[in-house]
Amino acid sequence: MSDRKTTPEGTQDKFREEVKICLLRSGTSITALARKLRRPRNSVSMAINRGCFPKVRKQIVSALKLAA
Repeated sequence: MSDRKTTPEGTQDKFREEVKICLLRSGTSITALARKLRRPRNSVSMAINRGCFPKVRKQIVSALKLAA
């Protein structure tokens, strides 16, 4: 089973918005979040913006304390 899956468009838009708002409020960049998660920046960016990498998305939710 591949780790590269996408989510339904509406759900992805909401996730992307929530993550970006949280990053802006905390003054954290995608690069800093990627370092914290010990993941490549590109993978974190794709998880946020395209819905790829569900495991990375779960780590983002946990790290930013977002509602799942």
